[in-house]
Amino acid sequence: MKNYLFLFVVLLLFSCTQNEKPNNELNTNISKNETLSIIKAISIPCDTLPYSFEYSSVYQENNELYFVGLDESTNALYFYSITNQKFSHKIQKPMEGNEKFIIKDFHIYTKDSIFLLDDRKGTIELVDNTGKQLSLVDYGKIIVPEQTGFVEADNSKRFVYSKEWNAFVMPTYPEIEFESKEFYKHRFLTLFFHKNDSVYTVGKYPSNIIPNDEGFFYSSLFPVVHLMKDKFILNFSNNHFLFQLSPISNELKEIVKWKSNYIDEDFERLPMKYEFQEAVNYNSVNGYYTNLSLDIETETLYRIVKHPQPLKNAEGKLNQYLECGFSIMYGKLNDPNPKEVLLEKGKYVPYVVHSIGNNQLLISLENSFNPNNKENRLEFEIIELK
Repeated sequence: MKNYLFLFVVLLLFSCTQNEKPNNELNTNISKNETLSIIKAISIPCDTLPYSFEYSSVYQENNELYFVGLDESTNALYFYSITNQKFSHKIQKPMEGNEKFIIKDFHIYTKDSIFLLDDRKGTIELVDNTGKQLSLVDYGKIIVPEQTGFVEADNSKRFVYSKEWNAFVMPTYPEIEFESKEFYKHRFLTLFFHKNDSVYTVGKYPSNIIPNDEGFFYSSLFPVVHLMKDKFILNFSNNHFLFQLSPISNELKEIVKWKSNYIDEDFERLPMKYEFQEAVNYNSVNGYYTNLSLDIETETLYRIVKHPQPLKNAEGKLNQYLECGFSIMYGKLNDPNPKEVLLEKGKYVPYVVHSIGNNQLLISLENSFNPNNKENRLEFEIIELK
């Protein structure tokens, strides 16, 4: 399964990093939108610091907002103060030796309770704000891959700690080709109750996600999962509905249909037999739902929408992933008529979006097609959707 996850990441990076001019055929740029207000521009000096993160989070401490990004090349978490617009500190772990710990994901519970995941070693380390180890959980001795699947970090489905259940919620996958219908019979979440070393698996795919004779949905492997009180809220890339999953019965229910104005009713499938470039083109051309963010205080959901675009631009060159249009749908969980705001094309990185409360979002400006992108600055905008 790791090889398929690696291939997916390679395809996404390949489609994002080609140095082509932005596409002009789909004019989805906006100059003014009454439902989106830019509250504040954030610009942080980062001459010698990383500014591109696959895994990121935010948290607040003493009225100060922090952005935290995992840089896998240095095996470190970098903390940036959004409030003061400056680098704060980093937590770094050794990549070699007896104390080797490769950070593949992290979950910030509080400032001094930060969980680090090493999915290859099968351990979770609890550290404080300085990186000092407070405890170590060896889940690799309890979670048996043949029964639960393999724990593997993925940027669309993060591992979290649930205080209500006193358990870690771990993304797990069977080592089966995802073109196979058998893949979708397996549950994709493992609840690890570390106090008594017990595990419980949940997860169910809606019927339309399962491959058929036409092919499969390459972008629907890993649903985005959020904890809301005593249930999971699921976002599948190629389904207009939001779903509720019971951790007790494993029952999957449709909650509400949130169809974007920019996506067709039916989603295109990738053929079972495909070439590398076909998969690259699939991610770039097709529209789907990429992420889901939750404002816990107001219980407002934000659904990120990637728009379809032509395969090539007017010059005959391949359009790239971050050149296409994006929008954000938002509303309460049971709202059948969510709002949808169009983002300025080529400006944002729509998979680095974090809810910071008060109907505000922190969104990255590190889009390689943004003409105002500054390589020596880490830049965001705080936007408000009304």
